[in-house]
Amino acid sequence: MRLVDADRLLSKLKKFHNMINPRLIGGKAVRELILNIINYFEDEKSQIDPESLRPKARWLKISVPFNTGNECSNCGWGYSDSKGFPDFKFCPNCGAKMDLEVR
Repeated sequence: MRLVDADRLLSKLKKFHNMINPRLIGGKAVRELILNIINYFEDEKSQIDPESLRPKARWLKISVPFNTGNECSNCGWGYSDSKGFPDFKFCPNCGAKMDLEVR
C-alpha cells in the first residue's frame, strides 16, 4: 500500500475532467468515469485514519543473567529497567503504540 496526496490527485482529476469534450466519441463516458473517481476520493468512507497504520505492541519482561529489562514485542528494542515496565506509551525505536495487554 502507498500513501498518496488525495487533495493533489483530486485537483488533477478535476482539471482533466474539465478538459475532456463530452461531444467526442467516448468523451461523455470518460467524463462520467472521472467524476465517479472524484466522488470516491471525496467520500469520507474511503479515507484512512493515519493512526490505524501505527503498529500495536506490548512491553515484554526479559531476563538475562545479571539483568532484567523490557522489550518491545514489535521490534525487539529493549532496555534494562529495575523499576518494572516503563511509562512509555510508544516504543522509542519503532513507534508502536503500547496498548496491548502486558504478558
